[in-house]
Amino acid sequence: MQSRDYTYKLLEGQSILTTLYWAEEEKNKPRPIAIAFHGGGFTIGSKDMIPHAQIASLTEAGFAVVAPDYQLCPGISIYDALANDTKVRVDPTRIVTVGYSAGALMALYLGGDSDPPKAILDFYGAKYLTDNFWFSPLPVFAQLPPFEEAFLNKVYEEGVISTTATSLERSAKSQTSSKSKGMPKPDLSIPRNAWLFDSLKRGTHLQAVVKDGDYERIDPVRFFSPKFPPTFFIHGTKGDLIEPRFSIAASEALHKLGVETRIQLVEGESHGFASGMDSSDAQFKYIQDEYVTLDGAVGVRTNPPRYSRNILCAERPFKKTKLLPSLDPSKLLQNYFKITSNFTGISSTFKMKGTIAFEEAILDPSYPHVHEKYAYIQRYSHLVHLADQVLVYQQAYRKGSIYLPW
Repeated sequence: MQSRDYTYKLLEGQSILTTLYWAEEEKNKPRPIAIAFHGGGFTIGSKDMIPHAQIASLTEAGFAVVAPDYQLCPGISIYDALANDTKVRVDPTRIVTVGYSAGALMALYLGGDSDPPKAILDFYGAKYLTDNFWFSPLPVFAQLPPFEEAFLNKVYEEGVISTTATSLERSAKSQTSSKSKGMPKPDLSIPRNAWLFDSLKRGTHLQAVVKDGDYERIDPVRFFSPKFPPTFFIHGTKGDLIEPRFSIAASEALHKLGVETRIQLVEGESHGFASGMDSSDAQFKYIQDEYVTLDGAVGVRTNPPRYSRNILCAERPFKKTKLLPSLDPSKLLQNYFKITSNFTGISSTFKMKGTIAFEEAILDPSYPHVHEKYAYIQRYSHLVHLADQVLVYQQAYRKGSIYLPW
C-alpha cells in the first residue's frame, strides 16, 4: 500500500493535510474514493489515528482512501468545520464516506450534499444532537479530577489546529508497538485533552463546540429523505460515550424512508472499539462486511473468475448438495437459501477453506458487473432473508473465491 500527504487547504498560514492511500497494482485504473474521517470529539486526534488495517481493507478492495485532517474545536465551531473541511472531492460519482465517532457526523453530513456519496459507513457516530443525552454529564468520566479554569482555558490560546497526537480511540497494533482496544488513558497534563474530558464529564461539550446553540443545523439527520445515500451503521452495545440508540434510530428512520440501510450492533464492545482492531481480531468481520458493502455501492469488481463446471463440481465443499438450475428467480433464490442453510451459519460457510460455490441464481452470467448482480439479489430479497448472504457473496467475490457454474 502506497501513501502520500497533500495540502488541501491553507488557513492562517497552516497547512491542512490529507493522506491518500492506494494499492500499487493497476496504477492507471480509475479508482473509487473512500473518504475516512477520524474521531476525537471534534477536539483531538488526526488522520493518522485511522487504523492501517482498515485502510488496507479498502485499498485491497480497489478504493483510493482519502484521510483528511480537519480544524478542531473549540477554536472553530463544528458548523464551520463542516462547511470548510469536508469539501474533499475527486469524483462525486464514485465516492463513499466512512467516519468514526465525531468523524461519522462528518461522513453522514455529506449525505445532504448536492453530490452525495454513493454510500456512507457510520462507526458509532454522533447524531440527534438535540437529545438531552448531549447535555448531560457522562458517568464514565465521573472520577476525573477537577481542573483549574486557567489551565483549561489555555486551549483557546492555541489558534488554528488540525491535528493532535492523541485521540479518544487507540490505534491498531499495526501502528503501535502493542495492541490495546477501547479508550486510552488520556494525558491530562495537556490542556486540550483536559478540556475535552472535563467538558464531557460536565455535559457541556456540545454546547462549547457548537457555539451558537443551533444544534439542528449541524445534525445530519435533518438531511434524511428518500434520496439519502445507502447508509450503514456499526455500534458497540456498551454505549459508554455515545449510546447505540442513536444509530438504531437513524437506521430505522432511513428504512421508513425506503433508503437502503443496516445496523450491526457488536455485543459487549465500547466506543472506539473498531480503532483498536485489525484483521486478526474475530470482531473485525463486522467491519469487513460493511467495507464489502461499500464495494458493491461503487461496482469495484467487474471481471469474475471463470471456471469450468467440472472444476466446480470437483472443488465445491458441498458436493452432495443437488443444484437445481432454473430461470425462475424465486426458485433460484429459494434453492440458494436451502444450500446455505445446510451449514451452521453463513459465517461458517464463508470461513470454510475450500472453494465457495454459489447457485446460478445469484451469479447469473447475464449480469456481468458486480453492482448489477447486487441489484439482482436485492430485487428478489423479499423471498428470503438475504442480507447476510449478500455480504458473504460480495466477500467471496472480492477475494476471488467464487466459482461460477456455467
